Amino acid sequence: MIRTVTAVPPQVFAHATTAPDAALMQPVVTVRGWNKPQGGLWTTDADSEGWAEWCRAEDWNDPETLALYRLTVLGPVEVAVIDSLADLEAIIAEYGYRSFLGDVIDYGRMARDGWDGIRLTDEGQWATRLTKPGLYGWDLGCTLWMRWTFDTATVAV
Repeated sequence: MIRTVTAVPPQVFAHATTAPDAALMQPVVTVRGWNKPQGGLWTTDADSEGWAEWCRAEDWNDPETLALYRLTVLGPVEVAVIDSLADLEAIIAEYGYRSFLGDVIDYGRMARDGWDGIRLTDEGQWATRLTKPGLYGWDLGCTLWMRWTFDTATVAV
């Protein structure tokens, strides 16, 4: 059974040039054979420094130069949670397909079925990083939003 939450803490979206906006959010589309979809909106918890640490460690943008936007999640939401390999396996059992990478999630089908998002916790990231099935490429705890579920974005200070 897929583990879910209906409430998510405030989120942060970081981007060099674009503020998050419902009108700009692209539909989630599965990229066959890959662990991440196209579209959606990627965020991290507002109280987490994990993304900034990852940016520095991977030399991917300077987090000090990115605009940060705080997003308040309007609830209730239906978000699948991955906190362990068993959580990922439950999602794969219902929404998986086989690719050259092994079993991966059909994100587009999840979006069409009405899911608001998928939340990978820090614990879940480490538990699924190099496993089969796995989420290699999801490099830190984050949430993939499949639909706009936020109050207006405000610039984080």
